[in-house]
Amino acid sequence: MKHKILSSDYYICNEVNGVTEIHIKDLPVLYKYQKVSEHSLTNLSNGEIWGTCPDAFNDPYDCICCHTVSQIKKAVCDLLSEERICKYKAIFQTNSRTKVVEELISSLLSKYNENFRKQYCVSCFSIYNDSEIMWGHYADCAKGFVTAYSGYDLQNCAFTSNRSIIDLLKSINLFGLDFSKLPEDTHSTIMPVIYSNGKVNITTNIISNIPFLLEYYDDLCNELTISRAVNNYIQKLQESFYAELQPNNDMFYSIMCNKNKCWQYEQEWRIWSYNSNIFTGNILSPYVKIGNVATKAIYLGEHISSYNKRILIDIANNQNIPIFQMKTKMYRNRCVLVPHPLDK
Repeated sequence: MKHKILSSDYYICNEVNGVTEIHIKDLPVLYKYQKVSEHSLTNLSNGEIWGTCPDAFNDPYDCICCHTVSQIKKAVCDLLSEERICKYKAIFQTNSRTKVVEELISSLLSKYNENFRKQYCVSCFSIYNDSEIMWGHYADCAKGFVTAYSGYDLQNCAFTSNRSIIDLLKSINLFGLDFSKLPEDTHSTIMPVIYSNGKVNITTNIISNIPFLLEYYDDLCNELTISRAVNNYIQKLQESFYAELQPNNDMFYSIMCNKNKCWQYEQEWRIWSYNSNIFTGNILSPYVKIGNVATKAIYLGEHISSYNKRILIDIANNQNIPIFQMKTKMYRNRCVLVPHPLDK
């Protein structure tokens, strides 16, 4: 068993066999780097926090997980009786046993990462407001701005968003699915990103779902409607997930907060929420409003234009937000970015 412990001022992270257990001790002030745009200025004026579905991230490998196909194939074959194979041949319109196995594996794995990356939205922050590379990459080469937020305010914002979605799911039968027995959401809605060179392997979790998939096809063979069979399948998956809630939550965190070490300079924290666009009819958009959070401070880039500077000062005045401008302080062999208060 591989075991690794990471620690910071804000959290302790236990990593066991690639699965991350995060214990948060405190939440920092968090900073968002932004370009000056119509959207960023509107969000700032309205105190809105928006998230992005991971499939639209600049890192195409963010929030993906791995699996071992050979182990999954063996598990499927072990659970397939001759009676099931005969029935499933009719469903998949084939006379080949191999084709049945391939179709079942495809059902398990098809678009797994893609669906996961569209199911949630994430808003990204850093614990630093003076990172040269972040000002360059995310704030328009220091012509943009940074906003500061309380970590606790961000956590509460995302929690409120998720709770409202769970309450909505319980009140309606979306796609004919029964969510009335869905337990209270116990996920933390804020987490630090853990940087490593590996991805989480979810083979064991996928194998544990194989019996439910086979029962789904059994239902179809017994002439249940597709909606009824899907409802049964989803309910079994939910019951299985909540039966081992903590390890499954740890698995969720491990996928959601895992990034390659090449991104470590970001020192990122994240809040996450369910993708609420499914309820608004805007399902193709990767951008999701999570909620409203008060801005604690605004930091202007050192090279911001005088026009954009005036706009941001006006927004700060209207909301009584402290505002600063970053300036380079030179030392013998290095330079640092230092915030200077602005007269409004």
